[in-house]
Amino acid sequence: MTVLDHPPAAFAGIVARIKAILLSPLTEWPKIEAEPATIGGLYTGYILILAAIRPVCSAIHGIVFGYGFAGFSYRPSVGSALSTAILQYVLALAGVFVLALVIDVLAPRFGGQSNRVQAFKVAAYSSTAAWVAGIFSLLPWLGVLGILGLYSLYLLYLGLPRLMKAPEAKALGYTATVIVVAVVLYLVLGFIGGRLAGFGASVPPERAATATQGSAGSAGTIDLPNGAHLDMGKLQSAVNQLGAVAKQIDPSQSGNKSTDAGAPPVKAVSTDSLKALLPASLPGGFSRTELSSGTAFGGAGAEATYQSGSNTLKLSVTDLAAAGSLASLAGVFGIESDHETATGFDKVARVNGQLTVQQYDRQSHAGKYSVLIDDRFMIGAEGTVGSFDDLKSAVATIAPERVLALR
Repeated sequence: MTVLDHPPAAFAGIVARIKAILLSPLTEWPKIEAEPATIGGLYTGYILILAAIRPVCSAIHGIVFGYGFAGFSYRPSVGSALSTAILQYVLALAGVFVLALVIDVLAPRFGGQSNRVQAFKVAAYSSTAAWVAGIFSLLPWLGVLGILGLYSLYLLYLGLPRLMKAPEAKALGYTATVIVVAVVLYLVLGFIGGRLAGFGASVPPERAATATQGSAGSAGTIDLPNGAHLDMGKLQSAVNQLGAVAKQIDPSQSGNKSTDAGAPPVKAVSTDSLKALLPASLPGGFSRTELSSGTAFGGAGAEATYQSGSNTLKLSVTDLAAAGSLASLAGVFGIESDHETATGFDKVARVNGQLTVQQYDRQSHAGKYSVLIDDRFMIGAEGTVGSFDDLKSAVATIAPERVLALR
């Protein structure tokens, strides 16, 4: 039974579940575990409603207050705000779907039990805090409180091992892996939304997103603005590549030995090796003024700042390591876009098999150019330059073969 099985009590049921999972998660997760449910019921009875909070509040914020930064302000049209909200909503729904698949597929690797419905329960109810925190985006002065959505990570920590039957010895590694995947998934969906949101104004709200239901047991395809789409049929194969992430977090995890054979843990290269790839100077008279490096989520990166007169450029090289397997999601989401204006362009596409981002404004001379190599290493340049060619030339100074040789 879901909270919407009795429509007159729907609102009260949702409010009760929200309060319980936020205020008393230790006692609420056992109740959730025992509840009979279906994936469709979880969507219609909970996910579809709560996932709408942030997109709706953000749309109202934009229409009423607009957006401002560094003295500049922008107020989207009603049509643009609605189109963007619909896009954010669809991506949020897709995010739950992907996260649930990740939870389900990784469960046996950590001694847990694969159970698709329980996995969707975990993905849905642990997301409650993040969804409810979306209400803070309604008013400009409340936006900073959106960080309270991080409480969802704690809800995940409590509910994941219990519902997926992971043994205590493996529970921490399992939870840590899913959290890393959730963070990367959030960044991926944010990237997708950022790339596509610029096209919302030209797409009628009623056409901004449509869902095509597939055959029984199939999630079908969700079409997004500008021809992009979510091919749910390919999501499973993408999720299956996440074993590398699991090994990166906990190499001692259990798993399918026949599948894991020949696939040792993916370890990021040293930051010193990455820094060595950044030259002292770049074409166009750019000289290096700063050099830094760091590690995060099992990956590593190095960045250098260059100056040429009043122009500044940053060149970076990042090893995504095990998390690089998530780059396959770019293909699943069919990310390709090409937007041009009188003063610039914004393009995302696979060029020679590599995901490539190209952005440039000829008035401000600000731009960005990045290439993802072997779905693992990202080489990127951004800044204020004389021409877009300066960015491409900077990236070209780091030959792909030199990067791949570090593996």
